[in-house]
Amino acid sequence: MIVSRKRYNNLIAKIDDDIDWQQRKIVYLENKYNDMKTERDTLIDDLKVLREKNEKLRKLKDIKEKALKGATYIIENQKATIKRLEQENAQLKEKNERLQKAHSDGWKEKDKVIKKLHYLYTTLTDHIRLKAKNNPGVSRYIALVNFVDRLEESK
Repeated sequence: MIVSRKRYNNLIAKIDDDIDWQQRKIVYLENKYNDMKTERDTLIDDLKVLREKNEKLRKLKDIKEKALKGATYIIENQKATIKRLEQENAQLKEKNERLQKAHSDGWKEKDKVIKKLHYLYTTLTDHIRLKAKNNPGVSRYIALVNFVDRLEESK
């Protein structure tokens, strides 16, 4: 088949255009490839950074968990101590109440004894005075009355 020169030149021009288009496409795809490769490298670097951060966060989490366990242990011990102290406090309050009651009862008993002694003292002095009044010649009764008077003045 014989092809005319014009047609031959048109075919060559078309083939050249196709080659140019293919070369531009290759350049475009190479640029895209390089962009993807750069993005991949960036993502790999980011992944390394993220893994390091993740490791730091895991360590921080472990530290916090240990601290929380320690704090929980301390809190439980403090609760036990508080409970023990509350029981001891209740026992001491009960003992204090018993002692206060005993002290109060002691004062009441003391008051009774003082009243009884006062009654006996008054009765005895009245009896001595009455005897001295009824027996003016007996010096013993007069001496006892004088002694009682001196005791009462020294109060």
